Amino acid sequence: MLDARLLGGTFGRVLWVLSPQGRLAYRMSHTDIFVNGSMENVRQAVLQAFEHNQFRVQWSSETAGKAIKGSKGKNIALGAFAQYYEMDFQIMPVADGSLALRLVQSNTGWAGGVIGATKVKRQYEDIVNGLSGYFQSQGIYKGRNQQ
Repeated sequence: MLDARLLGGTFGRVLWVLSPQGRLAYRMSHTDIFVNGSMENVRQAVLQAFEHNQFRVQWSSETAGKAIKGSKGKNIALGAFAQYYEMDFQIMPVADGSLALRLVQSNTGWAGGVIGATKVKRQYEDIVNGLSGYFQSQGIYKGRNQQ
């Protein structure tokens, strides 16, 4: 997960941050979804939402991971005809006892041009809205904050 608190430099209009793997990366937009519920319930909802949308989920810990759909190589070669999606996520406790699910749009889609960037943004919004709707239907949704 990218954490702007670890490194806070800017270059032009791009915020550079240090990932847990020690690599520099630029900070992408993210959404925090706040819920009441157990860590396991949120974890299962995240897994089901990504798998329903044909993402492969790679857990890096019990509460964080990456969801991937498509191929980087095909996206570079074929552009918008072979889209690549990547989202980082993390489940975090909040001071009031609830949980926050942070979803980070990890790639821009610009390898596929304007069409690719639009598709990536739309897929990200679909996942955010789907998870928010699921948590609302379960009666545990508290709200969300998009940055």
